[in-house]
Amino acid sequence: MPIYEFKGMITPVSEALSRFMRVGALISLLGSFHTLTLLLTWFAVTYDTLQRQALLGYWLNESFMLSLAAGALAGLAGVVASISRKINVVKIVVPSAASASAALAIISPIYSYILKMPRFEVVFNPEIGLFAAIFSGIGIAGAAVLAGLVSLSVKTQQVGGAWRAPTYQQYEVEPTTTEAEQAVVEQPEERAVGSGPNYSPAQNVPEGSQCVICYDQLTPETAYACNSCGALFHKDCADAWADLGGQCPNCGARLSR
Repeated sequence: MPIYEFKGMITPVSEALSRFMRVGALISLLGSFHTLTLLLTWFAVTYDTLQRQALLGYWLNESFMLSLAAGALAGLAGVVASISRKINVVKIVVPSAASASAALAIISPIYSYILKMPRFEVVFNPEIGLFAAIFSGIGIAGAAVLAGLVSLSVKTQQVGGAWRAPTYQQYEVEPTTTEAEQAVVEQPEERAVGSGPNYSPAQNVPEGSQCVICYDQLTPETAYACNSCGALFHKDCADAWADLGGQCPNCGARLSR
């Protein structure tokens, strides 16, 4: 007889979004720093072994455009992580925008050093601005990896206002005579549990009450209560929880529609 065991840990939407908000802020900060490196000296150019001139990053057109695009994408990742409440959008946009930003931020200084400057046929040496641009690009890449890890950690399904990452374990159990007899004895009780819902509209909802399943705010119109212990939750949360075979988080009574 196949037996399925449900395991998982609830992560409220607000907690998942707060993680992305912190990572998005880091990505935006690194993107802003990379853009500011355009104001620094990227190369020191020597003419006729006598005249030396500082070449700022924004004087190189291609690198200027690439670095601006990198900063804009990093800013986009930060904005989406800060204002969006749709977890499915955030976990796709933030890592993608950060990865593209990192690629452009690293390509910009490398392109100018390997391809752009040799065309001028002058003696040039890299300066601090070039190294700052490269390392800021690497920093954005690291933050993009972090955003990807956060995205993988919330690859979940929605249950009411919460997100659950379920795992299922299947194993075989050979029934014995004792187990068969016990199943016959318990069968009427199972039918009694499933004969009707064991939660109903709440009569008294204190101000500031939270759903014990998703932890979001409750209102008198949306609040339902466990008939066994009086725990409060949203009806949608309780319905979804009952479909998953869940128990009341407060008293352990099985929720059924």
